[in-house]
Amino acid sequence: VKVPVELWTCEVSTSHNPNAESEAVVIESIVSAGSLERWSKAHNGSPPVRTLGALVASGLMSISDTGEVLPSKAISEAIEDNELIDFLKMSGRGKTETKVVRDLLTGRFH
Repeated sequence: VKVPVELWTCEVSTSHNPNAESEAVVIESIVSAGSLERWSKAHNGSPPVRTLGALVASGLMSISDTGEVLPSKAISEAIEDNELIDFLKMSGRGKTETKVVRDLLTGRFH
């Protein structure tokens, strides 16, 4: 049985980073610690590495071979201007897309 369908491409986008405040805490604590080793010790060996990993993956932070933590120029400027949270709120812009099938007999999406 053939069922008439439509293929839809759905795009979901965000314009606000919901993790801005927690990312700011991580950034400020690691920048003040100066190195990954000192930061890890300050957190009793279990720092929030997932958040740090996301910041590194987004290019907002980097870690040198020696463990020195290097904020991006934009992060450094945001810290100096006391606008880190506002900057991070806008840094979460992203989008993803998926394809769905709409059954034209029932109107349902699959």
